[in-house]
Amino acid sequence: MYRILIIDDEPVVREGIAENIDWQALGFELAGTCRDGREAMDAIESNPPDVILSDICMPFVDGLELASFVADRFPSTRTILLTGFDEFEYAQEAVKLRVHSFLLKPITPDELKNELRAVREALDAQQTREEQLERVRLQLQESLPVLRERLLNRILHGEIIKSEVPHRLASLDLPIDLKWCACLVCDPDTIEAGDELAELAVQTIAEEVALATGSAFAFATPRARAVVVVAADTMQIATGLALSCAESIAERAASELGLTVSAGIGSPVRGVTEIGISYEEARTALDQRLVLGPNQIIGIEHVRGPESQASRPPRRTTSSAFVAALKSGKDAEAIGALNRLVDEASTVDATREDIETLMHRLLADIIDALEAIGIDYRETIGETPFDRLGRIKTLSDYVRWFSEIAEQVQGLLARNRDQHSRSKAVEAEEYIRAHFSDRTLSLTRVCQELAISKSYFSPLFKAHTGMTFVEFLTAVRMDRARELLASQDQKTYEIARAVGFGDPHYFSLTFRKQTGLSPTEYRAQVKEAS
Repeated sequence: MYRILIIDDEPVVREGIAENIDWQALGFELAGTCRDGREAMDAIESNPPDVILSDICMPFVDGLELASFVADRFPSTRTILLTGFDEFEYAQEAVKLRVHSFLLKPITPDELKNELRAVREALDAQQTREEQLERVRLQLQESLPVLRERLLNRILHGEIIKSEVPHRLASLDLPIDLKWCACLVCDPDTIEAGDELAELAVQTIAEEVALATGSAFAFATPRARAVVVVAADTMQIATGLALSCAESIAERAASELGLTVSAGIGSPVRGVTEIGISYEEARTALDQRLVLGPNQIIGIEHVRGPESQASRPPRRTTSSAFVAALKSGKDAEAIGALNRLVDEASTVDATREDIETLMHRLLADIIDALEAIGIDYRETIGETPFDRLGRIKTLSDYVRWFSEIAEQVQGLLARNRDQHSRSKAVEAEEYIRAHFSDRTLSLTRVCQELAISKSYFSPLFKAHTGMTFVEFLTAVRMDRARELLASQDQKTYEIARAVGFGDPHYFSLTFRKQTGLSPTEYRAQVKEAS
């Protein structure tokens, strides 16, 4: 049974409809009757019906305002409107408010029954769609582990374009952490032929351990090895977290399954899009089990050895951190990354040619980054930057020059952001003034129009106007209301609608709060003064 609520200010009509329809035969239960839209709002708030049957012309809150309220607050409730006025604008407005049907009085019982059958069929169809969507959602939920495993394996093997990786991860509700990521691969040391349950048990332990960290996820490879990806703020923490996960998996496998497990750990990489590099290193490390024996946790540094680690030139990821901070205008972070880059360059066994090559690459990356954010590199670096770079002789001079670049870029970005913020605030102010009479105007709509987020818009708008969006919109509406009250003889409810209020009572309360007077008192005061 679907619940239906009847709203009409004429008792004869209201009671006639309620008493002369066999509701149960039509698949409905009469939820009650209301004398006007305001009373109906309270009834709907307390116990939303499936259908409302309402007159349009009623005191206090009319049928169109009630339909707007229902459309905004209870979108699944169907609305049927009755009116004795054959006017096209009512039908137009009803369509905007997603009203199910629009009927002219007087309406016969047969006409109403036909309409009720139609709305019941629509409700049945809606319920069927919702049930189908729920079945699909449950099926997707059941398939999610398989889909995630397939996606992550494709990422590991570089089968997905890197720019698409974040979107693909988000579509399957996987954590997207663009910090430092490290990969570990776990594998039981001895498995009897056909003992898939043991492999599955190790994979389950890996999933539970990853989940417990709060910043890791696990999955299986086609070779039935368990893979864990950990994420952290720094390389050191990522390495430590990967080691901790590997130890926990090995300990639980031994105590719960009586199995020994070996694990290989790759070095941290910058972001999950690069995790394939760490995975290949983890596999390489795990392969050392053949030489070292079972029950081992092997880091890639154990394979490379300290000499090979020390002889490598500074990591490109450190220079990437400098460029990333530069593009976001964070000069302190940029200078910190630069210092780390120089420290690393001065401690590894790198030649002067290695360091000069690194600095030339860094300068090229900076020029590319500035171009990407719309800054002409000549404004900050000069006309011949590589010539100037070639004249630098010491690491301290490199630091000084690149630090100056970072500070200048921050100043330019701050100036551009300020100009952008002011222009967006002005654009928003103009849009609000042009559309304040629209009752549906909202913060979300303004932000969509300006193509910015609400979190970005709210502080910049308040800084520009000294008011929040709601405060500014209310002030604009009240200014216009005062003008109309002073210059025209419209009724209060007409002025309320003209300035964007659907409820005249709420308009009067807001007006009094803003001016200290009711609309009637304000109009009288203006007339007396003139």
